[in-house]
Amino acid sequence: MSWISSTWGKCDAALDKVGVHLVLLCGTLALMLLLAPHWGMWLSNSDDPWITRQSLSEVFQTASAQGRFWLIPINLMAQLPYKAGSWELANLIKILVNGATVAAFVVFCSKATDLKTGLLVGCVWLAFIDVSPGYYSPFHGFLLMFNLQFAVMFLSFAWFLHKQAQGDGRVVLGPYLLFAFSLLAYEPMLFYAGVFPALAWMRQDAERRSLRALPDFVLTWMRQNFVLVLVVLGYIVVYYVYRHFQPAPGRSIDFDGAWSAILKTIYRFSVYGFHLETAATKSYVAGYTLLSDLQWAVAYGLLLAGCFAVLMPRVHFFETLAAPQRYGVLLLIAFYIFAPNVLHGFVESYRQWAADDPHYVGNYMSSFALALLLAVLLILLAGSARARREPALYVLCTFLVFSSAVDNHLRWRQLSSVNRADAMLWQKAIADLRRGAIAASDKPVLICGKHSPEKVSGDDRYWSDSLSEQLGRRVQFRSKNLQSLACDVTIEFNDYRF
Repeated sequence: MSWISSTWGKCDAALDKVGVHLVLLCGTLALMLLLAPHWGMWLSNSDDPWITRQSLSEVFQTASAQGRFWLIPINLMAQLPYKAGSWELANLIKILVNGATVAAFVVFCSKATDLKTGLLVGCVWLAFIDVSPGYYSPFHGFLLMFNLQFAVMFLSFAWFLHKQAQGDGRVVLGPYLLFAFSLLAYEPMLFYAGVFPALAWMRQDAERRSLRALPDFVLTWMRQNFVLVLVVLGYIVVYYVYRHFQPAPGRSIDFDGAWSAILKTIYRFSVYGFHLETAATKSYVAGYTLLSDLQWAVAYGLLLAGCFAVLMPRVHFFETLAAPQRYGVLLLIAFYIFAPNVLHGFVESYRQWAADDPHYVGNYMSSFALALLLAVLLILLAGSARARREPALYVLCTFLVFSSAVDNHLRWRQLSSVNRADAMLWQKAIADLRRGAIAASDKPVLICGKHSPEKVSGDDRYWSDSLSEQLGRRVQFRSKNLQSLACDVTIEFNDYRF
């Protein structure tokens, strides 16, 4: 058996040298597999049509009705790919921005810890976070309204850590300008302002982290980082001044709901982005699960399981922290799992939503802190396996990564396949209209869509306006009360709900 131990030792030593490069290669390939299904998709929720086709006056009306000034610049920016280019351009931008968000998250985690730990956290996010828990996921919807801001925010954190490491005593400006842009995504982004002082506090020497030294830390930190305070206060002032001058109060906080409903909303929106399954076949959907989808999902799972198997025995960062630092890190992570959804709990419409469906944009916002928590737990398990010399723990954790990654990827490919199938139906209907007998008529064309186009393909007005532009004549689209209508074209959309 000595030759087995010797061979294993040589392989392990070789992995120590090339492991990071191997993980970077496999992780990049896994990310490319995750992003590829975007290609060919059209709209993926009922908000996207308004985002893509609102006129300037409608953008201002929407912002005024909701009392949210940030909807004006963000909506105008989100329309650019569709108005300046095409579906292909929009999908390309979505692929690039989603990839940049994951990469920026890994860069931030690597700056805060070390490269191996950052890569492990990225691997955990890719494997355990469900990017397609429902239709209202920023991963495949809301182009440029959430993902770009998260990517910029993670880069602001990484830049801040770089400035901290320099320690030149200068006023910090650049990271906070990036963070100011990220605030335009959503009101809960304000909570992330606390990450900057928390990072600075935890990276101090042990003797300077005592409560006695806290006042000196606050004064020193404020002198160099007052720009962050100005950014946050500026956002709040502009927000409430804008709301004050609107004719309607817009969506607001209320404290009339039952505390059980408030807490349940916060909890469900926070943790339902985490998805762990041990049987990938549970996601099989007749008619939409192709053998090739399963093959790609298995390849995705193998890539991430390989990354995890290489990284898990070699990540030691959390074990090197003193006990107070460990507890501080865990508390900070726990806070950012739930903080992005606290405001949702105090809005009646979100409480009603969460009671029916726990999937919303809050899942995505909490997913990064969830990945950090899972990574910490796995690092602790790895430490226990090393101490007890129990390789079975490594095998079990690697299997969990593989099975969850396969299931999540299969679900995502199913949703994108259904969306592409609807897109092909639209394209066929347009082609038939252009070359058919209906095209020769001057009367308005009535297209009827059965099943659930409001979820997968957009709302009625969007398609009426869009098809009218494409065909150069008046087109009406209806998806409700079809029995009494004389439809020129009927499109049988899929009736599968994710």
